[in-house]
Amino acid sequence: MSEIILIKDEDRLKDALRIRYEAFVIEGGVRPELERDSLDNTKSEAEHFAIAESGKIVGTIRAIKEENIVHLGRFAIEKEKRGMGYGRMLINEVENFYREKGFKRIYLNAQLNALGFYKKMGYRPLGEEFEEAGIMHIRVEKAL
Repeated sequence: MSEIILIKDEDRLKDALRIRYEAFVIEGGVRPELERDSLDNTKSEAEHFAIAESGKIVGTIRAIKEENIVHLGRFAIEKEKRGMGYGRMLINEVENFYREKGFKRIYLNAQLNALGFYKKMGYRPLGEEFEEAGIMHIRVEKAL
């Protein structure tokens, strides 16, 4: 059974950061110092969410509130769990969470190799492609 968690304790956050490290640093080749930043703690303005299966975190995403817009980032699902719907469930629940709080739009910087996933979820590309941490991205946005 899957459950969406708003992470409020450092132990859960460590589990989420491990998944991010594996996805971005080990698999994606991002330099470790680029993967983590000052928002990666439970006392920052960022809100960290996870999806857990039988209590074990299998995916994570981070949200930063900017007036009536939410900026998502650092989205990662364990390699063995990809393609099983966890990412879709996590993003849908995070969208619902912020929709209920009155936010109007949500955006993220999508890796180009994942653009099809975001388009299927109703996101539309905006602007030009750009490089971030050595990976090509494009901003995608969705009305809530």
